[in-house]
Amino acid sequence: MTNLSTTEVEAIGYVGGVVLALCLAPQIVQVVRTESAEDISYAWQFLYLVGLAITLAYLVLVDAVAGYVSVIVEIALLLVLVACKWYYDRKRVKRALQAELVGDALTGIRESENGADSDAKTPLAFV
Repeated sequence: MTNLSTTEVEAIGYVGGVVLALCLAPQIVQVVRTESAEDISYAWQFLYLVGLAITLAYLVLVDAVAGYVSVIVEIALLLVLVACKWYYDRKRVKRALQAELVGDALTGIRESENGADSDAKTPLAFV
């Protein structure tokens, strides 16, 4: 079939698998750099994880060590990406809520300065 030894064939499998697994690394770097993962859907991450889990089960069953080691690396990187998305999505929502609260407070200050609500207590004063 081939003139390659078992070791050489395994090496090809490891290198190919690691290259595929590392394809997620640039995405993780981009998410961390921009502090945003809005364009990455949880549905895609879930389906990708399910596919990797099924592939991992198959590779373990057929004892393809080079294959399942790289899939384990890929699953680990995907879980990092999921954690980044969760963290940055929560951070974005928190910032939006804080901006909304500040906007509401400023609106209340403006209204009280204009006499729109003279009986209302003055909200937070900003210096």
